[in-house]
Amino acid sequence: MIAQFNCTGDWVFYLEGDEIIHEKDYSLICKAMEDNLERTEVEALVFDYYHFYGTPDQYVYSPKWYRKAPRILRNTIRSWAPDGLFWLIMDKNRQGRYPNSINIGCHLYHYGHVRSVAKMNEKMKRVEVYWSGKAGSFAGYGNVDLSTIVPFNFTHPSIVQKWLDLEAEHNFVVNPHYKLSVRDKKHRMMSRIEKIFRGLDLSKKQYKLIKHK
Repeated sequence: MIAQFNCTGDWVFYLEGDEIIHEKDYSLICKAMEDNLERTEVEALVFDYYHFYGTPDQYVYSPKWYRKAPRILRNTIRSWAPDGLFWLIMDKNRQGRYPNSINIGCHLYHYGHVRSVAKMNEKMKRVEVYWSGKAGSFAGYGNVDLSTIVPFNFTHPSIVQKWLDLEAEHNFVVNPHYKLSVRDKKHRMMSRIEKIFRGLDLSKKQYKLIKHK
């Protein structure tokens, strides 16, 4: 929020350290901001997501993982971000609501879950202490519902390619003894419902979509 309060442009663009924009989308993103600058009812621009998991060659697609998120927010309205995932528009005192948004049809490429196992262990040791009071550990990416894994058959952003070659995990080892959790089973059921009612998306949405102009 300190960073956001110091922004002076018409829009603010929030990216986390493990999120990348593909160069093919640069002009589309700029055009979306330009086209909607005078449409004051549009308060945020929503991106689709690739949540890569285990290796850069695959990603997870499940109601468990948010599939879309607002990442560009109009800077001329009063807003607050409770955490890094979403904003609340504060047009009433002490009452927030999700921003009115449009989906601009571009992806953010999320690489937080393809760090090498060694690097992920290092992160857990340093970060987990702030949450639980003790250093954490990482057993690998194999404890996952394989039905949520989807092959990635497109190109990665060029700026991240060197990191993927040198720092990412490329040996995805499945735990053959992994048993689905109650939460896994819940999300499997939600996925089945989505397939029955095509177009239905039961993942978390922290925005309100409005019609394109």
